[in-house]
Amino acid sequence: HLEQEPGGAKHLWEEKAQIVHDILTTIAKQTSTPDVMRSMFRSLAKGSSTVDRDDLRYALKLLLASDGLHDERIDRVFEKEFPEKAVTMEAFLGVRAEILQAALIRGEYDTYLP
Repeated sequence: HLEQEPGGAKHLWEEKAQIVHDILTTIAKQTSTPDVMRSMFRSLAKGSSTVDRDDLRYALKLLLASDGLHDERIDRVFEKEFPEKAVTMEAFLGVRAEILQAALIRGEYDTYLP
């Protein structure tokens, strides 16, 4: 595999992922956590009322990655709260506290309700 070869492509996609993460976290810090979560959901939904659970989980992990990715904790929240493949915005926002606790972050302005 190219990713594993000396001088392969792994470092390239890791750098790209880090750039996207840095941009997302900078933007996310400029608004409230519920607003960021709604925007993330709408971006993935593309007009639909539901989002694929795994796509939402991946996007959330990318956004919340800080000093290492908290994969297992976020995975546990998703497994417990979203047994179905399709997730609604209401269900996603309804587990905001659990998600933030799993990621060990606290929204500075996390008082605005949907």
